[in-house]
This record gives sequence, structure tokens and C-alpha cells, in this order.
Amino acid sequence: SAAPVKQPAATKSASALSAEVAKQGEVVRSLKSAKAAKPAVDEADWTPGVKVESAPATPAPADSQLYGQVSAQGEAVRALKAAKAGKPQVDEAVKALLELKAKYKAATGQIHLYGQVSAQGEAVRALKAAKAGKPQVDEAVKNLLNLKAQYKAITGTDWAPKLAEHIAIRPTSETVMYPAYARWIQSHRDLPYKLNQWNNVVRWEFKQPQPFLRTREFLWQEGHTAFRFQEEAAEEVMQILDLYAQVYEDLLAVPVIKGRKTEKEKFAGGDWTTTVEAYVPASGRGIQAIVVPCGVTASSTAAERAALTASCRALVDQLVAAGVRAEGDYRDNYSPGWKFNHWELKGVPVRVELGPKDMAKGEVVAVRRLTGDKRTLKRADAGAA
Repeated sequence: SAAPVKQPAATKSASALSAEVAKQGEVVRSLKSAKAAKPAVDEADWTPGVKVESAPATPAPADSQLYGQVSAQGEAVRALKAAKAGKPQVDEAVKALLELKAKYKAATGQIHLYGQVSAQGEAVRALKAAKAGKPQVDEAVKNLLNLKAQYKAITGTDWAPKLAEHIAIRPTSETVMYPAYARWIQSHRDLPYKLNQWNNVVRWEFKQPQPFLRTREFLWQEGHTAFRFQEEAAEEVMQILDLYAQVYEDLLAVPVIKGRKTEKEKFAGGDWTTTVEAYVPASGRGIQAIVVPCGVTASSTAAERAALTASCRALVDQLVAAGVRAEGDYRDNYSPGWKFNHWELKGVPVRVELGPKDMAKGEVVAVRRLTGDKRTLKRADAGAA
């Protein structure tokens, strides 16, 4: 690289000066890409008014007017698709866009820079998906960043993907609802004001996803109310909480526990948050159990059967007293295996088996639905375990 030769200062327009800066920036990037020696790179550290003899940089688009036409036609295509225009109209616009791109390539030897960035981005994603080597991925990423820098130098804006159809995602409705309430409610005579709506929402945070239970976007019901006194609002919250619990337990057969969330778990901006909690299979937390009498055979006497049933009922009472929702299945027209399957299909998380031998040993057998693990427990400790 030749040594810099100072030229007489000359007055230049801002656009000409900007073009020189962009051009020399390309020189520096090409030298660094070629891993040129540090002196050569330092010599390329250019300031206006200093002429540097070096390899020609990648020029700006030769036909800026044609470049603008390609961009404008691309926007027109996206607008037609967003407006769900007829297929013939869209096809005609796409055809015009392809013709302009062909003209641009014929005039400059390059494809439209926006398309170059898009194509290079796809190349990077393909390499990562194929688990290509780090040097190859790094080189592709470097080329992508260079293209984005060129795009910004030419257009003055950062490159960003353009959607064929603009979409909006939304969190819950507090930010829009209560400014509207401020307009709708003009006096105490408008209170209480209650509104219920169904809408799709997108979670702001997304931790511990559970298929069908906790997903990124979901349809839900939300109620928004306004009262004169805080006590009235609190009463409404508890009434709605009871309704939620009733829907879970009476309609969906899902047992729940009503309560209040901790300060860390409460809804953002709320004074306090209530909740109904149920058994979550993926985490293995259970809140109910079914007690099944086992070991009854054709030779069992009526007294033995009655003693086993009475012992099972006492075990159910013991579990209930310990805070576990428990029931006994005393049907004598089904086998224990049939009962096991029946309650597993219903989603009961814990099955407790009790037979004559268990009674003699003072033990019970507990089985987790989630894993199938069996544990033999002392009868006295069954409620605590």
C-alpha cells in the first residue's frame, strides 16, 4: 500500500464526503478480512483530504434511481399482500418487482442489497442448522454484518426484515382498559362498572412451558371492574375466585386449592393476586389420592372383607385429616387392576393400595401415577409422606 499523499484542502459537499468515508470504510474492512498486516490497516485509517492509493472498494449502487425503484416496488408487493388483494394483482406486482431486480442486476452486476442481506441471513441459519464448523459460521456471520453495514451506509437505516402482513401481539388488557374506563366512568352513579371479555394474549415471560397448559399464546377470559370502595373490589375478587374453583371442580373434575400468591408471584402492578392451584403432571405434585382395597380372593371370608373395607375407610379419614383429598373405591364388581386403570385415566396422582398382608404389617403401598414408582410406607406415616 502506498504512503498517504496529502492533497490541498478542498471544499466538498456533505454527500461527497460521506461517499468517500463509506468507500474508505470498505477498504479497511477488506484489509481486515484479508488479515493484512497491521501497518497496512493503519495506513488505511483515513481522514478527509488524505488520498490513499489502495484496492478499489465495493462501489455504491451504480444506479441509485433503479435501486429506489426496486425498494418501492417491494413495498408495493407487501402492501398488496397485507391488504389481501386479488391473486392477479399481486402476481402482476411481483412480476414487475422481478423485472426491476433483473434490470438492477444487469446494470450493477449485483442483486438488490436488501435481498443480499436476506439471502446471507438464510445462509447463516442453514449453516447453524447443519451444525457447520465454527470458522465457517463465523465467516458467514461476518459477511452478513458487512452487508448490513453497506445497507445502512446506503439507506441511512438499519436493515430489518419486512413482513408481508403486519401483525400485532398483545399482553393482557390493563394498559388499554383503564384509560378507557377513565373516559367511560363520569360519576359514582356509573359504579360498579364490570366488563368481561375473551381475547388472545401473549405471555411477556415464558418459563416452564407445558403443552396444553402453559404456552406462549393462548385464548383466555379476563374481567375488568371498577368500584367505589376497595372492600367492594376485594369482595368481587373472592366471588370470582369461587366461580373459577367451581368450574374446575364441578365441570372439569379437576380438584383445586384456592389461595393467594406470594409477593414474587403476584400479578405485576397488583396489590395482591388470588389463585386456584391444581395437580401438574409434569412436576409430579399431587393433591389427591385414591385408596383401593387389594388381596381379596374367592376364599376370603365376609369378616375379612369387612375388616379390609373398614381399614381402608380409616386410612381415607387419616389422609383427609392430613390435608390430602382422598376417597376409597369399594366397588366389588371390579378387579383392583381395573380400578387402577380407571383412576389413572381420571388423573388421580397417587394410588394407595391396602391388603390383608399390609394390614398385618401396619403398612400401605403408594404408587405415583406420573412415574409408576411404588413406595411401601408405614401406616402411621401415610398422611405425612
